[in-house]
Amino acid sequence: MAQKLQTGTSKTTRYAIWAILILTVLSTVALYASMFLSQDNNYKEAKVQQDNYKKYQEATEEYNKKADKQAKELSAKYYNSFKEFRKTPSAFKASDVKELEKKDLKVGDGEEITDKTTEFYAYYIGWKPDGSVFDGSFNKDELKLPLAVKKNNRGWGVIDGWSEGIQGMKVGGVRELTIPADKAYGSNGSPNQQDSAKSIAPDTPLKFIIMLIPKFEEIPQPNYKDYGF
Repeated sequence: MAQKLQTGTSKTTRYAIWAILILTVLSTVALYASMFLSQDNNYKEAKVQQDNYKKYQEATEEYNKKADKQAKELSAKYYNSFKEFRKTPSAFKASDVKELEKKDLKVGDGEEITDKTTEFYAYYIGWKPDGSVFDGSFNKDELKLPLAVKKNNRGWGVIDGWSEGIQGMKVGGVRELTIPADKAYGSNGSPNQQDSAKSIAPDTPLKFIIMLIPKFEEIPQPNYKDYGF
């Protein structure tokens, strides 16, 4: 009897081919599904970040409105008391400034600043030896929000001339400080890239007039960390 010839592929081989084909299709589907899910997750994350950023912007705008209103209210209360010192800044000889000098222009009748004080609030004017004002609380014919200074375990967070210079002041008082360079910004100075007029060159002594005011209820400023950034 003649032997029957084997033609085509065996049943086992066909099963293997089908299995490979099915696995390939399933793998492709899984890959596209994974890509789709990844894109969907990225879209959702981007949407959440966009929403959070919008909320942060809205909170910041609301803060600015409230802060501006408060600044105007406080300015109306203290502007006349502080404006008489606006023309005080004048040139002085830098080489004559050897140590910190304090001069009371008005003695306050409020709480005294001591080592135990944890916060103070002030309007101020700061100027350089050439008499130019580099910083201050005046904004045309109004006052900006007062400077709020809080003490922590690293100190006041202000230059040494301020930390030492306000000691003994009483709230409501006005004091002029003459500060040597080593108690100001020292050999590094304080450059300002946006406004050169506000830059302070290295080894520059400074003068300030500071008026302490009573504590007021501060408006909390939005913290970007609270919005997922």
